[in-house]
Amino acid sequence: MSGQITALLNAGMDAFTNLWDINITFPDNVNLKFDTQEGNGYSVRANGFTPPELSATTTQVDYKGIQLTKLTPKIQGERTFQIEFRMDSNYQLYYDLLQWKHIWVDPSGEGNIQAGAMGDNLNSNISVTSDTAHYGHIWVKAYTAQTSIDGFSDNTTPATSSAVGAVWGFYDVICTKVGSPAFQRANSDFITVQSEFIFGRMVEPYTFSEVSTGEDPSSLTPPLGF
Repeated sequence: MSGQITALLNAGMDAFTNLWDINITFPDNVNLKFDTQEGNGYSVRANGFTPPELSATTTQVDYKGIQLTKLTPKIQGERTFQIEFRMDSNYQLYYDLLQWKHIWVDPSGEGNIQAGAMGDNLNSNISVTSDTAHYGHIWVKAYTAQTSIDGFSDNTTPATSSAVGAVWGFYDVICTKVGSPAFQRANSDFITVQSEFIFGRMVEPYTFSEVSTGEDPSSLTPPLGF
């Protein structure tokens, strides 16, 4: 029994599902109402996040009486994700998300939908990667369980290098939907809003200096995904 307890004690800390954070950089055309952390973005509270799964597709080919499985030049998976945000007391985060959506479609006006650089051939000279006026980017950081609480980020300082375990990077992001809050008299639960996003490029976590040092992977050139 003592040997089994010793093995458990020596196993070390595991990674936990509740040690993570979301950093949003809004498009330049969004006039932020919420307190900014740096530049045109901030860290937000969310109830959960599941990274989208992008994988290779396969096909079957016949060769000399046998059937082989080969890869096809296509990546499958939905380039979209949802985040359920917890609203701040003044609804400022809600206003910022609505501004982002209104860049592309504003039901309060005529409702015209903008195609943007990824869908408008007339603007083919615009580089999507540099169009910060219309597109944002989102980083989801997972923290290790081996760092004291003072190593995690707050509203003014980034997380220490040892706190960041993995970073998912989403680029050329468009906010397509901002859910409406539900009101009721029965209880005083916090307000949540389910928002949906689509993206052009994604960087999955792997061993590179931007992750190991706790920095955002903004200096990387993400692979094209469309």
